[in-house]
Amino acid sequence: MVLSIVLGCGSMIGLPSSKEKSMIGEITPYTTELKNLPAPKEKIVIGVYKFRDQTCRKRKQLEYSSSARYHHNSY
Repeated sequence: MVLSIVLGCGSMIGLPSSKEKSMIGEITPYTTELKNLPAPKEKIVIGVYKFRDQTCRKRKQLEYSSSARYHHNSY
């Protein structure tokens, strides 16, 4: 039991000890210029391929199985 507590607390090493204000990206000389660009005239469509799952949603679930699928018609 003590070993599990010690191992569990090990994952907290390296975390900040106090609250820090979050920041979105790095501020560069172009940040203001990019924020002031006009809105697009049409909806922008993007695709991301070979993007590694960092949410752990696709890991194997031992307790249950899911048959839900997300589908998006792009035509």
